Parts: sequence; structure tokens; C-alpha cells
Amino acid sequence: DGPLSSPDYFEPLNDRDSVTTTASTAATDNYTTTEDFLHTLSIEQIKERLREAGLHVGGKSKNVLIQRLLGKESTETERFLAKLTVPQLKERLREAGLPVAGRKAELIDRLLGNKE
Repeated sequence: DGPLSSPDYFEPLNDRDSVTTTASTAATDNYTTTEDFLHTLSIEQIKERLREAGLHVGGKSKNVLIQRLLGKESTETERFLAKLTVPQLKERLREAGLPVAGRKAELIDRLLGNKE
């Protein structure tokens, strides 16, 4: 089970998104999958849910964030990498023969093999 297995998962995280999330929650029955519903959320709402689940929030596309939230990646590896410093991440990238330029989120995505 991924972070979305809780039935109250779509409860508002704060006052800012309570109106849109509550409206979206009522409409989740109209979506074929949870993934369809997540595509209706803003990137910031998705990132807030990633933070709540203890997952890495960096990424270059909405789809990468959604896939992470759905648990379609190795979350233990991701959490481990998120705890490393940038110099430690760059060392791992050098060992793998990968480019070391970029922000921490980009370095983590590169180590995870995300092509986006």
C-alpha cells in the first residue's frame, strides 16, 4: 500500500486548499483512478501531500510527483537519498558515472534514474 491508502487522505491540509480539496474530495467518485484525481491538483498540493507522506518533493514534472505519491518508486531509497548532503549525492553520482551538476532534487532524481 502506498501513502494514498488512507480513506481520509484527501482531507484538506490547511485552510488555503480546504475549499478546493473539499470540492475535489466530493468529486473523487467521478474519476476512474486516484491518479486521475491527482492530476486535477496543483503541483503545490501534490508536494504538500508528498511532504505529509515523508517523501521527496523535488522533480521536474507533475507526473514524476504523482508517480512518487502513488508509491510507484522505491520510497525507502528515496528517503535515504533525501537525507544525504549535496556533496554526498555528488559523490554517488561520480561513482555511477553520472553528471553532478544541478540542485539537490535533480541529483536525487538522477540517482533514482528519473529521465524527466
